[in-house]
Amino acid sequence: MKRLTHVASFLCAVRLAPLLTAQTCNREWSAGFFAPGINTDSGSGGIVETMEVFDEDGAGPKAPLLWIGGSFVQAGGLAVDDIVTWDGANYARPLGSTNLGGIREFAAYDLGTGTQLYVWGTFDGSRSLRRWNGSGWSFVPGAPDTQVMAIKGAAIGGSRALYIGGNFTSAGGAPASRIAGWNGASWSALGSGVNGEVRALCAFDAGTGENIYAAGTFTSAGGAPCTVGRWDGAAWHAVGGTSLGLEPVHVLTIHDDGAGARLYAGGAGTAGVMRWDGGAWGLVGGGTGSGGVYALCSAMHNGVPSLLVGGEFNGVLGGSPARLGAWEGGTWRSFGATAATTINAIAAFPQSPTFLAAGHFSIIGSVAAEGIARHDGDSWVAMGNGVQAQSSTLVADLLAFEDGTGPRLFAAGYMGTLGVSRVNHVAAWDGEQWSPLGGGLPYGGGGFSAPPLALATYDPDGPGPQPASLHAGGGFFEPFSSARGVARWDGLFWVPLGGGTDRVVYALREFDDDGPGPIQPALYAGGTLTAAGGLPVNRMARWDGSVWSDVGGGVGPPAGSFIAALEVFHDGAGPSLCAGGQFETAGSMPARSVARWDGAQWHALGAGVQGLCHCLAVFNDGSGAALYAGGLFAGPGQPTNLARWNGSAWSPVGGAPDDSVECLGVHDPDGAGPAQPVLVAGGRFTHIGSALLSRVGTWNGAAWMPLGGGTNGALSAIATFDPDQGGPLPASLFVGGEFSMADGVMSSRIAEWRCGPPVCYPDCNADSALNLADFGCFQTKFALGDGYADCNGDGARNLADFGCFTTKFALGCP
Repeated sequence: MKRLTHVASFLCAVRLAPLLTAQTCNREWSAGFFAPGINTDSGSGGIVETMEVFDEDGAGPKAPLLWIGGSFVQAGGLAVDDIVTWDGANYARPLGSTNLGGIREFAAYDLGTGTQLYVWGTFDGSRSLRRWNGSGWSFVPGAPDTQVMAIKGAAIGGSRALYIGGNFTSAGGAPASRIAGWNGASWSALGSGVNGEVRALCAFDAGTGENIYAAGTFTSAGGAPCTVGRWDGAAWHAVGGTSLGLEPVHVLTIHDDGAGARLYAGGAGTAGVMRWDGGAWGLVGGGTGSGGVYALCSAMHNGVPSLLVGGEFNGVLGGSPARLGAWEGGTWRSFGATAATTINAIAAFPQSPTFLAAGHFSIIGSVAAEGIARHDGDSWVAMGNGVQAQSSTLVADLLAFEDGTGPRLFAAGYMGTLGVSRVNHVAAWDGEQWSPLGGGLPYGGGGFSAPPLALATYDPDGPGPQPASLHAGGGFFEPFSSARGVARWDGLFWVPLGGGTDRVVYALREFDDDGPGPIQPALYAGGTLTAAGGLPVNRMARWDGSVWSDVGGGVGPPAGSFIAALEVFHDGAGPSLCAGGQFETAGSMPARSVARWDGAQWHALGAGVQGLCHCLAVFNDGSGAALYAGGLFAGPGQPTNLARWNGSAWSPVGGAPDDSVECLGVHDPDGAGPAQPVLVAGGRFTHIGSALLSRVGTWNGAAWMPLGGGTNGALSAIATFDPDQGGPLPASLFVGGEFSMADGVMSSRIAEWRCGPPVCYPDCNADSALNLADFGCFQTKFALGDGYADCNGDGARNLADFGCFTTKFALGCP
C-alpha cells in the first residue's frame, strides 16, 4: 500500500501543542482483525446474494457505486446490516440501512422520474420492496410480501415498468401469478402469469422491441408450455420447449460474443448454460457439469467479450471443480474458484476492473477474501483492508516469541489463511501483517486428522549457545519432512523430532527435570499419543533433543484418557511439570485429571478435579504463586470449572464459571508500570459468580473484571504481545478462538485488547504529548485501515480525515 505524503503540508499550518498531563491508557478491542471483504462466516449464516451498479446522480459528479446485498454483518471491518456500497476503494453503509433481515435482489431503473435503486428484502421485520433515490428510502406500495426472487426494468411498447418475479399470487391487492409489473403508480398482472416460481428475469430486444423474459421452475406461461417465457405487453410466448435440461433456471442474461446479442440461461443440470439463437436453445461449449449455475454476467475481460459464469458447478476445463469460468473466444476459461467456493453474483464495475465475484467463500484462487473479490485481469484481489480470513472455525493457540527476526506472535489452529497469505494452519504476526511459516503444517495425511493445536519454545542446551526455537504439536503430517504430530521450525522448514508421535499432541512445554543439575531441559508432549519415536508411551512423552522417552508410565487408564495442558509450577518443594486433562492415574498413583511430575515420579494434587481440565496457569495474586486449573469439572465439595491450588488444597476463584474455562494466561497491562499483573480466563462462560464476562475476564486477586463486552464465541488461546516492538504503547492482550466479534468490533478468530484511541484524540500514540510523532501515528493507522483514522466519523477514510485530525491537533487537549 502507498504511504500518504500529505502530512507535511498539514504541519505547516499547525503550531505544536504543549505537553499533556499524564493519561490512563484507554483499553479497547482493536478493529484490525477483521476479514478482508464481506463476512460470510458459516457460523453466522452469512452470504452475499446480489450486486448492482447504481449511479445516484446520473450524469452528475458522483461516481457509480456497487451495491451489495445478502445476509452479513461486516464489510471490510465496517459493521453493516445486510447491505453495503463499494466505491472502488472503500465500503460504506447507506443511510437508513438498519434493522434489515436479508437482501435478496436489486435493480436500478428509471420509470421516468430518474433512476432509482429498487431493493427487495426484509426491512424492520417484514418483507417489502423499497427504493433508494440517492438520499433516502421509500416504500413501493402494494408490493408482494412473499418471496420475490427477480427484479428487472423494461420498456415494452414504449411503456416503462419494473417487473418482479417470485412465488407470490397477488400484487397491489389483485391476483398476479408469480410475476407482476409496476409502472410507478400501480401494479398489473402479466396475463394469467406462470404456474411456478419465477427465479430469473431479463429485458431483451430480439429485433421487434424490448420484451421481458422469465424463467424458473414453471412449465407454462400464460398457458403456453415452456421453461422460458416471453411477455410482449399483451401475451405470453414460449421460448423453446418445455425442457432445456437446466431446470430450475436460476439466471438469464444477454451477451454478445461478436456475432450479435443472444439470450443465455443458467441453471441446474450438467449443461449449466444454454444459448437461444432465435429458433432453438443450444449448449455452450461442453457445459459446466453438475452443481448449478447461479450467476451470468456479460463483460469485457482483457479486451475480449466474455460471458462470466458462476455457481457451484463441477467442471470448466477438464471437469475439475471450478465454480467460476468465462466463455470467450469459443472456449472456456477457469478463474481458480475451487470446490470450497459458491458464486452467487458477478458484476462488471468500472471502478474495479475487470469484474467482481461474490457469494460464500473465504479463499478464491489463492487469495484470502471473504465473500467478495475482484479480478484484475490476471489475478484475484481482496476488496478492502483486513488482516485475517478463516477457512474453518478455531485459532487453537497463540505464543509470543523472539525467533531472531524480531518479536512475533505465532498462531496455530484450523485457519487456512491469515491476512492475504495462505498459511496452512500456522503463521506469524509482526504487528502489521501475517506471514506463513514455510508450507505450514497440513493434516489429513498419514492417518492424522488435526492441525497444529499447541505451540511452545524449547532450548535443548539451556544456557548454552544453541538458541531456543519454535515447536508445534497437533495431529498433522508434514509430507516433505515427514514430521508427525510434533515439529520444530528452523526458520525455513519444519523439522521432525525423531519419528514423531502416533496420535494428537494437545500440549507442549519445556521443563528441566533437575533444575540447575547436569540434565539439560527437555520438551514434553501431552495428548492422546500412545507412541513417540516408536516407543510405547501413555499420553505423554519426553524429547531431550535427540530421542523420545516415557514419562514415568504416563497417565491413564488408557481408554479415553488424554493430556490437554502442561505448566511448570514451583510449590515450595522445587519445580514440577503439572499436567491437566482427563485421567484417573498418573504413573502408578491415583490422580484425577491433574497431576505433577517432579522429574522422577508423579504426584497427585489433592483430590484433583472431577471432570476435564482444559488449561493450567501460574499466577500470584499477592498472596503467593498458585496453580490455576480451568475446564469443565464439578463435584461435591469441589470448585466448579475453575480452581486454585496453593500447594496443599484446591479453592474456588471468586465464584463458579457457568460454563467451561478453556484457556488461562497472565497479562501485565503496563509492563514495568505500577499496575499489577492479572489472571485472564477465557472459554465458553458468560458469568463467573455474579460477574458478567462474556467468555473472557480478568482476576486481580479480589474481583473479576470484564474486558469490554467480551466476544461472541468461545476462546481457546491467550497471549501477551507487544505489537509496536518496544515503542511507547504497552503490550496488548491477544485472544484466539471461534468468535467473529469482540464487543461489537469485527474480529475474526483473533482479537487484540489494547490501548485504543486516547482520551485526548490527537494524542494518537498515547504518550501524553502532542508532537510530530502523533501525525506519523495517524498516517500509519490511516494506511492500515484502522477505524481510529475515521476522524470525522463519516464511515470512510479519506483526505477529509487528515483535515479533521489537524484541526483537533491544533485545538490541543484539556
